[in-house]
Amino acid sequence: MSSESSPSFEEEAIARARFLLRFADPYRVLDERGQGRGALAALSIGLFLCERYFRFKSNSTDLWREEAFLREAATHFETGFAFFSQFWECYRHGMQYSGAPKTDGQSGWDINDAYPAAPTRALDKGKTIICLNPWKFTEEMIVLCWNDPAALVKLFDAPVEGNPSGPLKWKPVPVEKVTPPAKPAEPPVTSAT
Repeated sequence: MSSESSPSFEEEAIARARFLLRFADPYRVLDERGQGRGALAALSIGLFLCERYFRFKSNSTDLWREEAFLREAATHFETGFAFFSQFWECYRHGMQYSGAPKTDGQSGWDINDAYPAAPTRALDKGKTIICLNPWKFTEEMIVLCWNDPAALVKLFDAPVEGNPSGPLKWKPVPVEKVTPPAKPAEPPVTSAT
């Protein structure tokens, strides 16, 4: 990038095209399915963008620790650091490690299009429920990234290899066929005496 605060027109155009291809267009396809289908896949996009964007804003893209970007995100969403960290553990770590938000026995989760973009908290019989509208959350992250050319260029400057829907660039190498083992013998039948 020619200047940290103002990328060139060409750098910005390339970053915007990559961003649309990788994140905004797939999100729109999921959103068009309707009836909540694709909500968790859309949320995965939003969580990825949230981490990348707020790591950029907090100048912590090269750090493995989460505190700096979590504080930046908590400030943006006006949730407080402790609650945003709880949200992040439930949603981001759950989504990336098990494909769904996780609970710890003391808290639960709920997604619904009636909730706002920011994570919110509800109580159910003394248990904290972390509530989120995955569509609004992801949309907010897409808009934040889109409206920040410096972030777009810095975070999404890796080239796209190949064309996901075009002809193959390389010939696939055949994978060795594995013959499954023979059916195991049936266990012996014993009679009760």
